[in-house]
Formats: sequence, C-alpha cells, structure tokens
Amino acid sequence: MKQGVVRGVDLLASAAALAAGGFLVWRGSLTDGSDLVPSGRQGGVVALLVAAIIVAGLWRTGRWRPSSAAMARVVLLPLVAILCVVALARRDELHALERGEAIAVWPPRPEDSHAADLGSLSSALRVRWALRVAMHRLTTTDDPSGPLDLPASWPFPDDVAVATRTDSAGVLHLWARADDGTSACLRLPNRLEPATDADRGREACESRPTPPASLTFAAPRRIPDAPSRELPAVTGPSWPQYRFDAEKHGIAAAGSTATAGWRTRLDDQARATVSVSGDLVFAGSHGLGHVVALDRATGAVRWQARVPNWVHQDPITDGRVVLIGFGSDWGSFAGAEPSGLAAFDRATGRHRWTAFDESSVMTTGTITDSVVVYVTAAGVLRKRLIRDGSLLAEARLPGGAIMAPPALHGDTLVVTLDRGTVCAALVGTLTTLWCHEFPGFRLMGHAAPTIASGRAIVSGAALLRGETLDDLRHTSWRRVVHLFRTAIGPSQEYAGQAVFGLDLATGRTVWETRRFTTTREFKGHISGTATVAGGQALIALPLADSLVALDVATGAIAWTAEAGASRGPPVVVGDAVVLAGREGGIRVRDLATGALRCTIPRDGGYDRGGPAVGGDLMLLASLDGVVEAIPTRDLLGCAAGR
Repeated sequence: MKQGVVRGVDLLASAAALAAGGFLVWRGSLTDGSDLVPSGRQGGVVALLVAAIIVAGLWRTGRWRPSSAAMARVVLLPLVAILCVVALARRDELHALERGEAIAVWPPRPEDSHAADLGSLSSALRVRWALRVAMHRLTTTDDPSGPLDLPASWPFPDDVAVATRTDSAGVLHLWARADDGTSACLRLPNRLEPATDADRGREACESRPTPPASLTFAAPRRIPDAPSRELPAVTGPSWPQYRFDAEKHGIAAAGSTATAGWRTRLDDQARATVSVSGDLVFAGSHGLGHVVALDRATGAVRWQARVPNWVHQDPITDGRVVLIGFGSDWGSFAGAEPSGLAAFDRATGRHRWTAFDESSVMTTGTITDSVVVYVTAAGVLRKRLIRDGSLLAEARLPGGAIMAPPALHGDTLVVTLDRGTVCAALVGTLTTLWCHEFPGFRLMGHAAPTIASGRAIVSGAALLRGETLDDLRHTSWRRVVHLFRTAIGPSQEYAGQAVFGLDLATGRTVWETRRFTTTREFKGHISGTATVAGGQALIALPLADSLVALDVATGAIAWTAEAGASRGPPVVVGDAVVLAGREGGIRVRDLATGALRCTIPRDGGYDRGGPAVGGDLMLLASLDGVVEAIPTRDLLGCAAGR
C-alpha cells in the first residue's frame, strides 16, 4: 500500500513537471521573466529538458534501494515545485499583457511601436490619442475657438472626429469619437483652480459614456507644417539639462527676489523638478501635461500651455526656447499614447514645434549649442535642431531610458538604460564610446547619471543574483529564502540598491558600494541620482530609504541617514543638505556629518523632482500640484512654517 502511494506521487509529480515544461515551451515569455530562470523560448526548452530529467529520475527510483530513492525524491520533487511556480508566474505575465499592464518586450523596442500605425490600436486607444493631440493643439493655437487644424506631420487617427463645448463656468470640454461610436471626454480648465474642483470636474467628464446630442463632430483639418521661424533673442539664462548641470546641483544663479515666499497650484500632481531661468520658474504636471512659466518673485503665471502627455522631468532652456519631454508609462512605452518633445518661446510661451516619437519621453534632454539631444524609452538617441525640431541624427542604444535623463559633460553624453546598462556617446556624432552592462541589476534606466571628477556615478536595484556572497552573509536566512521565492515567481523583488563609480573615458568600474538593503517597495520610478558638492556625492536610495554621502573618487561612505521616503535628488547649499520627502517633510541635514538639523513640515509629499534653488529662493513642486518658493535663509534656518 505504501509503495503504491509513493508511485502515485511520482506519477502526479511527473505529470505536473511535463505539463509545466510543455506550457513554458508553448507560451514562451517575451517579458523580462524571473530573476533566476531564463525567459523566452530558450528558457522554455530548458524547462522541458528539466521536466524530462525529473520524469526519468522518478521512473528510475523504482529500481533503486529505498534510501537512494528517497534521496533522489528530495532533489527531484522540489524541482517539480519550482517548475510549477515558474509556469504559474508565466501565466500571470501573460494575463498582465492581456490587461494592458505590461508590454510584450522589455525594454521597449522601436519596431514594436504603434505610433506609426494608429490603425493597429483599439478604438478606445485611438480616441484617447486623438484627445491628447487635440488638447495640445487647442492650448497652443492662436485661435482655440475656431475649427481644429493640425499640422500635416502630426499623427492623428483617420477615423476619429472631435467636438468642443464650453460650460457655464467657462471650462472647455473636449470630445473625441471614433467611427464605431467609441467616445471619450477631457476637461480643460482655462484657469488654475482648487484640486477638489478639478478632480470633481474631471470625473464628471470622464465618467460620461456618451457625448451630448448637441455636439457637432468634425475631423480635424490638415494644414501645412508651419515654416521655420528665427529663434527669438536670448531673454534669460540657460537651464541646459536635468537639474541644471552634469553634477546635478539644481542651483541657478539669479538676481535678488522678494523676501516673501509664494505658492501656486498646477492642475495635477507635480512630479518633476522645477527649472529656473532668470525671472522665470518653469514647472510641468502629470496627468494632462500642464506647463507653466511663473514669475520667480511672485509666483504669478506668466504663460501656460499643455503638452500631449505627462511631464516627468524639468523643462530645459537655452535662454530662448523651452523644451519639454512628454510621455506616460505602459501605453506610451509601446507607442499607444503620444510621446515626444515640445518647444515654446521662453518669454511668451508661443508654441514653436512638437516632435512625436515612437516611445515615451519621460526624460529631459540636454542642450548643446543650437541642438537638443534626448533619448526615448525605446533607447533611440535623437538630436534635433532647437529652432524648428528638425531631426539631425539618431542612434539606437542597447536598452531604454525610462525616466533617467542623460548627463552631458564636455562632448561626452552618459545614458543609463533598462535593464542594467550604462553607455557613453559623443554628443556631436552620437557615436557610442562604450557600454557597460551590470548583470543582476535592474532599473538603471530610472536613475539619472551624474558626472564629476572624471567619474560617471550611477545606481541600480540589485536582484538576488546581483548580490555578493558577503551581502548574503549579512542577510537573514528568512530574507534570503523570501528573495529566492520571489526570484522564480511572477514579480521580482529587489534585494537592495548599489552605487557605482565608472571611469568616464572607458566605462570601467572604479568603485562599487555595498548593497543598501531594501526596506520599502516603490512602484515604478526608484530614482537614485547623485548630487555632487566639494568632492562628495549625496544620493537618495528610495528602496533602502537612505540618504548616502560618499567620496566621488573612491566611493568611501562618509555617512548614511534616513531619507523620509524621498525619490528625488537632494540639493546642497553651503554646509547644508536639503532633501524633500514623499512623506510630507523637508529635511535639512549637516553636510559634514548627516546630522538632522530640522524637518520642515508640509502637508503634501514630494516625488522624484527634488528641490531647486533660484537666487535666494528654494523651489519645490509637490504631489498636491503646488509649486512653492521658500526663502532659502528661512528654510536653512529652520524658520519656514507650515
């Protein structure tokens, strides 16, 4: 009887192994896959071979001595369990693809983009695309009340018509409808309003299933692209790249301002660093791509516009033109939502041009001379003329820049890419100088590089196989078991974050920090961008909830401190480090020791932007959609109230 039960277990285990292996061959994953198990068809074949070995081994146990057979089952049955877990994880990945929560290949590939063939999108996605492009046009044209005309080069679905109406409060409602009747609505306030009013109005618009019967829909009228205009005169200083410069100081020299601070609300969450150019402060919002130019002294709106999608990083300017990248996450990665770069005159906000790209541009470009260089989530590096957006050159990189803007030092551009690669290119020709891959690390395309003293400072999230033996020795066995379980499951869990110093000329790793163990989980962007001051790099590592100070030349750690769930870079002013936390406070620490001087309370939390400095004002943008200016002296003196 006992022997019969054992053989029955063997048969069930063999059937489960063959079923799991066969499923993995049949539905080979195209996504990133598990940490410790290969993905794709090759991984499926490996799984089927493992299943065959399991079946052969279990079949042979009937001819072995009981002790040998028992030891074989101790090895083979856990392998069956692992195969089944991997198969279930693969099933979950495929379901996520079907629900639109993932894309088929990660990082995105240009050839998989829908942007060049909008007819391949569903009706709902075509309508959504049309709304965003029409929104951008209506808020940048000289006559928003007239018929919608679109430049000939702008992508727009052939079967979608649009209509507008203005309600009693003067708020514009934009509707789009496909030929099959699928429709949707966007509410576009013509003034800044409290967040509760904006949310209520947006929900009422978006939840309405059919447009009012009184609306008249019409297809947009196509017009020739506007001729190239001469660049305006320089009207302010430049903010040429993410957080101002390659060392990510986030500080712009500017004249004196009013001694009082101010607060101005955007129409949605602010997740990007504000940028400063003379008397203007530029900021962008998340949902409907609201872009504002604010008076630095008073916070008054000088001009505003909308780009066709989210703004994730700071606007940049050469003192004449402001450039803003736009794009969202899953839909935009695959070209199912508009992505690209838009340009406006700095002083007036007059729209100059919009370039649409194949994948999300949730990054900031870099300005050099009369051109802008930027990279998409599909890893396409592009150079455009600032005057009219014309494409001068492009190159393909081995990965995607998801939310990590490149850094420019001299003629060298450093780009961090998902999954775990860093590349350097000559900005003049876009020729790749070197690429360095970090096996066992992910999300490097989420954390911008910093360049200082001949080093490119980068960070990434470590998988289980990215851990060193010394890291594992200092990790509890329960944590190691948990990491192993998730490493073969449907979602990979990160063991921690690490920082690397690379030789700028060769890409060689000069130093590497220990792993800072994960203490909290973040969805999406994890950041990890260093700010350099006086030979020291300050970097917030969100997974470890740590602010780390280290030596740029050697990587030696000077001190670590709690980061308040910050995802944005710090700013260094004098002997103080200022860090804005996601949990609603601004922390001021001593640069030499990391000691906490004070926490400035704030009701709204801060995301990936990080504080910036313009003249004698500290500027922050919050998840409540508030841009705030605080006199730097008050903040550093811990005198800034709620």
